[in-house]
Amino acid sequence: SIMLSIGLLSLLTSSAYAVPLSSVPVGGLVISEIMHDTDVVADYRGEYIEIYNAHSDVIDINGLTVVSSGEAGFTVDQSITIPVGGYAVFAAQAGISVNGGNTSVDYQYAYSTFKITGAETITISNGGTTFDSVTYAPNTHPLLTGAALILDSSALSSTSNDTATNWCISGNVFGNGDYGTPGSANDGCNTIADLGFGDLLITEF
Repeated sequence: SIMLSIGLLSLLTSSAYAVPLSSVPVGGLVISEIMHDTDVVADYRGEYIEIYNAHSDVIDINGLTVVSSGEAGFTVDQSITIPVGGYAVFAAQAGISVNGGNTSVDYQYAYSTFKITGAETITISNGGTTFDSVTYAPNTHPLLTGAALILDSSALSSTSNDTATNWCISGNVFGNGDYGTPGSANDGCNTIADLGFGDLLITEF
C-alpha cells in the first residue's frame, strides 16, 4: 500500500504542476513526427502526428487546436500532460487492432475533420498563440508510403523544423510493419536508418 500511495502521490504531483497552454510560449510545443500515408492499414486508421514538449515545464494540452490544410481540425478536449522533453501522439484511431499496432496514442481525433496528405501545412495553437506550424511537400521533403516523416533529434525546435533538411524518413519499424517512432525519441537524420531519397549515390561499380 505504501508503494501504491507513492505512485498516486507522484501522479497527483505531476498533474498539479502541469502548466496550462495559456502559460506556454511560442515554440513551447513542436511538431516532431508526421505519418501522412500508412501502408499496413488504410490512412483513416493509421495516420498520426506527434508533438514534443520543448518547454521548461510539464504541459497540460487540454484546449490545443490542431489544423491541417483545408480541414476544420480538432481541439483536445481532455487533460493530457506532456513531461518536459516528452511526446504526445494524436491519431485517427487509438485501437491497436485497427491502427496498425500503434500503442502510443494519447488522443484520438475524428478523421473526417483532420486528414494528413502528402503536401500539407499543420498548425498547433491555442487562442491567439500559434506554438508551431510545419509545411511540407514532395518537392521539398522526403516522403514515402508507410514511413513517418520525422524531425531530426538534434533539431527539436519550432524554428529548426521549418528547414526541410532537418526532416527525414523513419527507418524504425513499429507495430505491424510501418516505420516511425510514435511517442518516443526520433533518430538523427544522419543515421543509415533514416536516410532520405538521394542521400546515397552509386559512384562506381
